[in-house]
This record gives sequence, structure tokens and C-alpha cells, in this order.
Amino acid sequence: MRTTLVILVAIAAVAMALTACVPLASAQSAGERVVWECDDPAGDDHGPGSYTYPTNPSFAPYAGHFDIVRFRVTADERHVHFDTTLNRLVNTWNAPEGFSHQLIEILIDTEPGAGDVNVASRGANVRFDRRWAPDVFIRVLAWGGSSVTVGDRSLGISAVALPNTATVRASVPIELVGAPAEDWRYYVLVSSQDGYGPEDHRPVTQRGGPWVFGGGSDSGMCPYVIDLLAPAASAAANPQYSQLKSWSDADRRLAVLVPANVFDARSDWAPIAGWIALGAAVVAGGAAYLARRRARRRKES
Repeated sequence: MRTTLVILVAIAAVAMALTACVPLASAQSAGERVVWECDDPAGDDHGPGSYTYPTNPSFAPYAGHFDIVRFRVTADERHVHFDTTLNRLVNTWNAPEGFSHQLIEILIDTEPGAGDVNVASRGANVRFDRRWAPDVFIRVLAWGGSSVTVGDRSLGISAVALPNTATVRASVPIELVGAPAEDWRYYVLVSSQDGYGPEDHRPVTQRGGPWVFGGGSDSGMCPYVIDLLAPAASAAANPQYSQLKSWSDADRRLAVLVPANVFDARSDWAPIAGWIALGAAVVAGGAAYLARRRARRRKES
């Protein structure tokens, strides 16, 4: 029985890993086609692992405001919707969009060889792997600042906190970015919005303070990214901490990031999940059968 339980636990773990970050090209959600969705570990809103929140009471309880827990892409006939769910979403400064702490940046590689690895080098203080250089740049922030940039064209977009949720939705005209494809590659970064910071990013320093993060560097080379979509289920991908630690003061090198879904299979994983579920059911059925046989033997003896 112990062996059987171990097998069941292993199968469950594999199933969770495979379904943590999956393409769902054929799924539907309230009239919207679900293109892709992904979970992110909770409680990792510390940049490379060392960052601390600003000490001003506006940031209490000093956790959760910048913590991605889920990201989802859906599409309807007119828009592509990007939903970022956070651990905590409060509108501390009463912005009209329903959120005011976060600066969310969604970057997409939709066309190989067409992107720019340096598009976020000034604000977020990061670069992107040249193999998946993003060519779509979406900025989501409060007080009317949300926009999408594709090539030389920029456009203001709608961004709101969905009612009774911790989710911020950005909606982009489908005519501008095109219909989402399974081979799109996504970067999702969450920083703190600061109208006085570089490109609206709140800085990270070594010691921190009331209005800046701590645990970084005073050189201006450390990432200003507090959380990054980097699912733990993608075992082959660099996790968040190692990606955001890849900057160097000595070499004047910014951290280099890879897309969250770069190691995804390019097909629907539902059949795999189905086989896993079937395997678990077979093992469970076998365990029940063996238990009944043992009970019968005890009675006969």
C-alpha cells in the first residue's frame, strides 16, 4: 500500500506540473477564447530574492501588492485581453482604473527576428533574450497611462481592475496586434508605479527607504522588477530568482530574461493530462482491488 501511495503522489505531482502552464487554444470563457494561461508561485515578490518593500505605511502589509499569481490571455472578435491576477489588489491612492500600486509590463514575441531586446532597459532595468526579442510592448498603469507599442505605432488602451477580483485586465485592439497564435512568447513583469521614477518605475536601492525598495544596488544596474511570470512547473526554464540575479555591477550588465512559456509544448496538453488522470485512476483501482483481496484473506484465515 505504501508503494501504491507513493505512485499516486508522484502521478499527482506530475499532473500539477504539466497543467501549471498550458496553451488552451480551444477553450472558451464567457464568450472569449482562452489562448494561454499560467500560474506563478505566490510569495515571490522579492525580485531576485533579496528585495524588501518600501517602509511607508502605504505599502503595508509589505507583501502581495506586486505578487503575480496567475496570468491569462483571452480573445474575442475585437480585442485581446491580458489578465494579471495579483496576491493583493488595493486602490490605495484611488486611481480611476481601480488599482494604483502596480506597473505591469507585458511583452510579446509574435514574430521571430522583429523585436527589440532593449525595450525595457531604461525603466525596468532588464534586457530580453535575443532568441525571443519582443515586438509588442504593453504598459499597464493607473491614471490613464496604459498603452501598447507595436513597431513605431503606439496607442492608449483600456486597463481596469475587474470587479470583486485581484485581477487587472488590459485590452488591446486585435487589429493592432493580430489574432493570438500558439507560438507567441510572453514576458510579464510587475514593478511599482512611481511617476517620478525612470519610465514610471519605483527604484530599488541597497538600503531601501519609505518610497524605494531595498535589497538591490545603488548603481542603477539592478532590475526594478519585483515579480516576474516564471512558472515553477517549467523545470527547463530559469526560475525568477536566477533570471533577476543575472545582472552585474562590475560588468555593467543588466539582467537578461526569457519568456514564461518558452519551453511549452506547441500543442494542447489536454491529451497528456487525460492520460495522467487515466493512469492515476488505474493505480487507484488496483490499490482498491489489492486492499479487498487482503481483507478477504484475513477473513479466510
